[in-house]
Amino acid sequence: PDNTIEGESAEIETVPGEVAKLGVTVEPDTLGPGKEAVVTIHLADEYDNKVETNIFGAAIRVDLTATGGTLERDFVYISYDEVSVTVEYTAPEEFGTYTITATTTQYALESGSATVEVMALEPIVNITSPAEDTTVSSTTNVTMYIAGWAKPSDATLAETPGTVITTIKYSLNGADNVTVPIVSVEEEKAFFNFSVTLTVNATHTITVYAIDSEGYENFATRTITVTYAPAPPVMPTEISDASTDKTSYSPGEEVKVTATVTNVGTEARDVTIRVTFIAPDGTPQYPIYELSLTLEAGQSVTPTATYLAGELTGTWTAKIMVVDTVTGEAIAEPVELTVTVG
Repeated sequence: PDNTIEGESAEIETVPGEVAKLGVTVEPDTLGPGKEAVVTIHLADEYDNKVETNIFGAAIRVDLTATGGTLERDFVYISYDEVSVTVEYTAPEEFGTYTITATTTQYALESGSATVEVMALEPIVNITSPAEDTTVSSTTNVTMYIAGWAKPSDATLAETPGTVITTIKYSLNGADNVTVPIVSVEEEKAFFNFSVTLTVNATHTITVYAIDSEGYENFATRTITVTYAPAPPVMPTEISDASTDKTSYSPGEEVKVTATVTNVGTEARDVTIRVTFIAPDGTPQYPIYELSLTLEAGQSVTPTATYLAGELTGTWTAKIMVVDTVTGEAIAEPVELTVTVG
């Protein structure tokens, strides 16, 4: 039989070791330009655990430096009966990562340091669609969907936890702002998705703004160019179901090329169906097959052209065309088939 033994595991408590170094923490460690944080310098063991007692029984002078920003003092004392001391820190105006270092010449204690990230307080706005500098072609005005998200900056969240995006709005080509709904919120990101109508043959600028609950505002832009592209002309006839009776032939073997030609227009047309069999070196085989007839509107014909495969081995091409019998103008998109002779 199976035996089951149940029990509770003992809680593991971390006990600091002997004092070996100085530890440094900054709260908050992410903040905006010119904002303030509290720097705590403490006695720590070799694993950075804060110790519980100043075993030296004496005050310890700690010199402080920062690679950017301003410390309230450039040195402090950890009292004989304390294990830590605090000092105010003011972030610089420039964004970046800065290091605050604490050193002492007493008791062979190692120095300690901490970093602080200075970043914008304004929200992050990210337009995920369309891509930057998008160009589209159209014959008419275009409906473009704008999607993305906005979130409070990490600096604002560190300073004011619970900050959220409250408003999303946009401006098209500098016009008045239009507020749009926040469609969903996930992990502090407020998602948006809206559409705008863009006129053809013009370049447009979309600016999306986000405002958070602390009143900070930021924006992102997209430039979209809509070029005019006339629709391709509709050919009055079309070629379909083009094929050969086989895909490979021996020299001298009969090749049959078949296709259906349909008058898709609204009027009868005099047409010539032409099938050219072309050798691998580009030389057409003569005589070229031609069939001239009048196709009524909606009428289809399916002729078959017969050639003998030439002596030149390789890939041969059968080109099928339809032209106006009177003007010689092509009135269908040509179709090409390839076969192997060898």
